[in-house]
Amino acid sequence: MRSVLLPPALALVAAAAMADVPVDEVAHDVAIGVAGFARQAPAGVEVPDIARLLVDRLSELGVRRVLGPGELPEPGSAGEPALEELQAAADGGDLDVVVVGSTTRVGPDLSVDLSVRRAGDLSPVRVLVAEVEPGDDLGEVVGQLAEEILVAAERVALGLAPDVPAADVAAHHPDRAPGQSRERTAPPLLSRAEGPLHIDSDELEMDEQQGERRFVFRRNVHVRQGDMTLRSDVLEAFYPAGQSQPERLVATGNVVIRQQGKQVACDRATYHRSEQRMFCRGHAVMSEGDDEVRGEEIEFQLDTERLFVRGGARVRVSDEDQPPGTGGGR
Repeated sequence: MRSVLLPPALALVAAAAMADVPVDEVAHDVAIGVAGFARQAPAGVEVPDIARLLVDRLSELGVRRVLGPGELPEPGSAGEPALEELQAAADGGDLDVVVVGSTTRVGPDLSVDLSVRRAGDLSPVRVLVAEVEPGDDLGEVVGQLAEEILVAAERVALGLAPDVPAADVAAHHPDRAPGQSRERTAPPLLSRAEGPLHIDSDELEMDEQQGERRFVFRRNVHVRQGDMTLRSDVLEAFYPAGQSQPERLVATGNVVIRQQGKQVACDRATYHRSEQRMFCRGHAVMSEGDDEVRGEEIEFQLDTERLFVRGGARVRVSDEDQPPGTGGGR
């Protein structure tokens, strides 16, 4: 999946941690909190503060109340703030939704993953992902992400079902024509894997902060859960405090996922356990027999067994009922 983003001007960091818009300027009567994002990059490499940029943009859109990283807990080693602290801050700020996320530098590209959560119980209502390439307009992408967050917040405030179709996640890709984001409900599909998670590798690094753990597996990484396997060069696993299963997995380098005869290959895969979403980005290809799906990004909704392809989407589905020699694909 290709988003938009990354200008050289990284000095757009917002100054205000919390912004209240005057009543006569309120365009959207909702309250949104944006916690500080976990930022990951090689030593000495700068990563923009997307959370504060989102605070600025939401304020510009006329949101009644916006709380920023200075008013919400900082992310721990698991990549997100401690749930108890975040819940207390959300209750104290009288928020409708809170946003948590991470920003990761992968080579020259920037990956932004965020989750919009209902403030009442921190249940996820929307997952947004953006891949930023050099030369992309970071300000434009942040603005589009902010608008997506605002839509989710207004639905929650109105008591509407917050489950916006995942195809809308592609809305922050202005370079993509509407036909380039395609939903596919026929095989091949990945489904939810059951059972304990096993991770093997040649090397392992671990750090812990306030009970939240981050494991980095390197070289010959092999992940198994039920009937699904994953192999990659590197895998990061983020464990919330007191949890025996990771909340988020990020695999990079020669990623290959297999399940029941289906195979997915890509440059980077991110798995969100609570939302049961998997995003495979960069030269993503899924195949089963003669069937094949290609795109810059393939999103899997594992709980509903739905699939979305974004960025140069191409789908080839074999016709089993077609007589031999008449084509075989469409």
